[in-house]
Amino acid sequence: MVTRVIDGDTFDSSPLGRVRLADIDAPEPGEPGSEEATDLLVSLVLAKEVFLDIDDVYGTDIYGRFVCVVYVRHNTTHLLNVNKALLDAGVVIVSDYNNEFDPYSWTLYVQFSEPPPPSPLSVAASVYPAQGAIPLTVAFAATAWGGTTPYSFLWDFGDGTTSTSQHPSHTYGTASTYAVTVTATDSLGVQAGDSTFVRALTPLVVTASADVTSGDVPLTVSFTGTASGGRPPYTFSWAFGDGSTSDLANPTHTYAAAGVYTATMTVSDADGQAVIRTIEITLASPGVAVAPGGIPSWVPSVVLAIVASAVLALLLWHRRRSRQNPPRQA
Repeated sequence: MVTRVIDGDTFDSSPLGRVRLADIDAPEPGEPGSEEATDLLVSLVLAKEVFLDIDDVYGTDIYGRFVCVVYVRHNTTHLLNVNKALLDAGVVIVSDYNNEFDPYSWTLYVQFSEPPPPSPLSVAASVYPAQGAIPLTVAFAATAWGGTTPYSFLWDFGDGTTSTSQHPSHTYGTASTYAVTVTATDSLGVQAGDSTFVRALTPLVVTASADVTSGDVPLTVSFTGTASGGRPPYTFSWAFGDGSTSDLANPTHTYAAAGVYTATMTVSDADGQAVIRTIEITLASPGVAVAPGGIPSWVPSVVLAIVASAVLALLLWHRRRSRQNPPRQA
């Protein structure tokens, strides 16, 4: 914005400062033609928005004034070259200084397209995880678009704490549902907000046990599942390892075949928390002990006896061969 016209080729603008029109000279104050040049420049630029093409070679002159070709709006499609307009009116003369401009190539009008207005400022908040057992550490992320960059951010985590990071993390220590908000502010002070929720849950605690964990088949095992914490009601799911299942908290199951089975209990609460517990059940055929891993207990002894017999046979063969072929005297 032009705030003051000094003479026919110089004016003050905000926020840039003093501007000297490039490659033209107007009469100095008091000289003939000075008032005409000044009046014309006033009519063209005073209190108006101007577009400045600042010299790329030096930028400013020896007085610190920005050397520019100056443009003002003519209509929605063109700008008026103020330097050229003053020349064409005959109130200034060409002074082709050492800079990037060529006053002899100027045209009175240049084509101009209005830049599209920025889209409205928007912001989106995301959280992960959105719920879980306390202590619950949550990662937050804010994504902003539109408005005028750069952006600043303010998070309110709903428990009295805040953050100005775009991607903060926060730990909740008390079970509750928290309303979380983020506010984005662009460089012009425009604000936009978004909100989400975090559910910090009381931990779900479960136990699983069996009245017996080994024996001969058929073996009937009574399982017991317990749950506390979380949010009732609880659901139980048992998989006994032999293809059979149950949805009882305390089921009974009969195993019919020897082997080692892993019984798995899964407990879920009303908030979707799930905890898994396992129990190993070892079963043998009547009269046959089963070692851990499902191997009959006699197998290691048999393997050891076979290895010992092989070692003994190898020793006997070596001794017999030594007798048949005594060492020769040199």
